[in-house]
Amino acid sequence: MLPSDDCDACKPLYLQRRLYIPDSSRLFSYLPFLLTFLVVSTIVIQKLLPLLASYSGHFKQEHGSPHSAFASPWSSRVGHVRPTARRVAAVACATTIASSAVLVELILCEISNTIDPTARGLALRATLILLLLLLILVIPTLEIYSIVGTWRRKSADSIRAIDPVRIVLTTTTLGCWLGSFWYLPYVPVLPDTLKRRSVADGQTDLFLQGCLKRIGIIGIALMAALAGFAAVSSIWQTLGVKKRAVRETDIARKESGLASVQSMLESKQSRLRALDRRMSQQPSSPSKGFLARVAGSVKGGSDANERQALEMEISGLETMASTLETSLAGLQTTYDNQKRAGTTVGKLLNAAGVFFALYCLVRMATISWSTARRFVQPDRATSSTDPISNILALLTTHYDSSLNYQAWSRQISFAMSGLILLLSFSAVLQTFRVFSRFLPSFIQRAQTNLPLIISQVAGTYVISSALLLRSNLPPEVSSVIAEALGTPLDARFSEIWFEGWFLAAAGLTVGGIMISRKLGNNDWEDWDDSGDLEMGKMS
Repeated sequence: MLPSDDCDACKPLYLQRRLYIPDSSRLFSYLPFLLTFLVVSTIVIQKLLPLLASYSGHFKQEHGSPHSAFASPWSSRVGHVRPTARRVAAVACATTIASSAVLVELILCEISNTIDPTARGLALRATLILLLLLLILVIPTLEIYSIVGTWRRKSADSIRAIDPVRIVLTTTTLGCWLGSFWYLPYVPVLPDTLKRRSVADGQTDLFLQGCLKRIGIIGIALMAALAGFAAVSSIWQTLGVKKRAVRETDIARKESGLASVQSMLESKQSRLRALDRRMSQQPSSPSKGFLARVAGSVKGGSDANERQALEMEISGLETMASTLETSLAGLQTTYDNQKRAGTTVGKLLNAAGVFFALYCLVRMATISWSTARRFVQPDRATSSTDPISNILALLTTHYDSSLNYQAWSRQISFAMSGLILLLSFSAVLQTFRVFSRFLPSFIQRAQTNLPLIISQVAGTYVISSALLLRSNLPPEVSSVIAEALGTPLDARFSEIWFEGWFLAAAGLTVGGIMISRKLGNNDWEDWDDSGDLEMGKMS
């Protein structure tokens, strides 16, 4: 009997499909991936989430300290506490970041041809499916549910009850997101090449590769926008801002103002809970007389008006407390930087910060120049890679002359965008705090979902990098990756798409900074030193 054309025995080793379940002797091949997943998820829960909680101040109000929500071991809390939306969000965040780390490990194993190919193939497929499920369905659901919940204030007696309106709004918004996600390649501004279907063996693979392509489009745009925002923030915070000297008395005064606002907020919330209990205990019997019913309606109306007034005051105080927390965090960061600047390590870090800001300036200049040349000469090939990316690409092609210099230059340039976002995290937070004075409610909701947003960015960045890397590898290395990821993104489209979002985000950031400098107060003295705090308003 002659072998068929699709027989695995007729194919090279790297093209054979190995999706069967291995025997027990091969199970230890999965241990490196499982160990990476457990280590990264533990680090996220024990280290990253408390750090993000300290930035947002969200868990501090509820648990007494920013670290108490996640500082204890995870298993010691799950056993006796009913799972809540916040704990589900923490698990989703840790799982997404850990899965992204496993995907990076799998790609490196494919390139170096280490660990059993069967284990690599099954682990790669399982990791991609898990990441897609988290990025497309789980994390957006949690984010939408949290945002809808902040718009619907519930009484103390019904805080644990299921809110049907919240469920309906969450489901409707999630349906709109899923529809927009699937329609993304058919947007008129995108090229027709994105509408083509990937080559796959079945409908399941076709669906997965279609989802990966859409995640790649979103990931490139997201990373470009964040890199543009981070580059402008780094330049502004390092080269453009003259900060006043911060003293310990300034921080103490700010802490005193924040404590006063939080004390008033707790008092108002206590009054609101007492009013809710009193309103829920009022008897409503139809056997009452006419005068009794009239008196009850008048009293009920006064209670409703009082409750509405308390809700308005609480909303204003919450906004004020959030802004004061942000201002206090900025003061503390500036004070710590001032103390560190006098040391040798501080001087080295400041010099590195100046060099990094200059690199961001060069990166913005090269992208702007490339975009301008593309508009003037659309048929001429242009490149927006910066000198550092070109040097790294030259070193890569020197190591292996068969590699494409232009392709690897684009790949390294996209990788550098993630490095820009990572290294300018402090500058991004400072700029974020400046904008929070003008959009306090929006910033407060964003801070609540900060762990989910970071995990979403990490997952989309890794998948987008894998899609760009997929076409830069030789066939004997990229076969398994190509089978899992499908058709790669067009290189020219990816470059134009990245440049457009980068420049748009950078321009909006520059405009926002200019507006904030004109409308805002350059000093950091704000609400705690001025006016009436009783109604949550400035006098």
